[in-house]
Amino acid sequence: MKDKDIFKFKAYWKIIEDNTGYDFSGYSFESLNRRLENFISSESIGSAEELKERVFSNKISEKFILDKLLVSYTEMFRDPEFFISLRNNVLPFLSTFSNISIWHAGCATGEEVYSLAILLDELNLLNRCNIYATDINEINLQNAISGIFPLYHMRESASRYFRSGGKKNLSNYYTAFYENVIFNKRLRDRLHFTTHNLIEDKQTKRFHLILCRNVFIYFDYSMQQNVLNSICNNLYNYGYLGMGLKEHFVDISNTSFTKIDCENKIYRKII
Repeated sequence: MKDKDIFKFKAYWKIIEDNTGYDFSGYSFESLNRRLENFISSESIGSAEELKERVFSNKISEKFILDKLLVSYTEMFRDPEFFISLRNNVLPFLSTFSNISIWHAGCATGEEVYSLAILLDELNLLNRCNIYATDINEINLQNAISGIFPLYHMRESASRYFRSGGKKNLSNYYTAFYENVIFNKRLRDRLHFTTHNLIEDKQTKRFHLILCRNVFIYFDYSMQQNVLNSICNNLYNYGYLGMGLKEHFVDISNTSFTKIDCENKIYRKII
């Protein structure tokens, strides 16, 4: 990006932060700027003042802006080998507890949360679990709460489900209607979706397992460490953290985590 474009984008971000109250300073601006560039291009916005006049003066909601600018990509059973590792390396220990508490932070539209619920159900653990799933994007959360997803997503997900060690047919877990599906109520009843900002909000609960997958890659180094330390505080001793496979650059060397599965980015809190 050219210097003049960097200067222009800083002006855009100042307008966005002033009008949403959301602090983007801990994010990797390379990926954020790409999304901002796409947004202003799609809306034919030519300047920061025009952004302020056309977008915020017309009261386009903060939810809409965050939905456009924050990455929310996910899919069911993403990285099947990760779910196999959970099955083999984490869940046998968690199965020793009568009540299992799990937090999926940065859950986007919830496909991976439902994937986890299916895995737990097949191991006869779901009825002992409370799964808390959070995201900053309220539009994403409304989709997740509904449990309704496009049918063609399920077709694409079936092979990943089997490669994750699935024991049944994925279709056993949802009801299809027209071009969508809705996941079974017994799965939805174990999931608790709430709005949460990983950077600013405190999490008061403690958990046996925290999943924060493909979220750290959008933070700068300092924010990665802050979020990692905060997550560590929310884990019980000997609890587990699962991150995304692409997050190979996150530094855990000065934390209380030990490596369980380096390839699949699963760590354990050891005090």
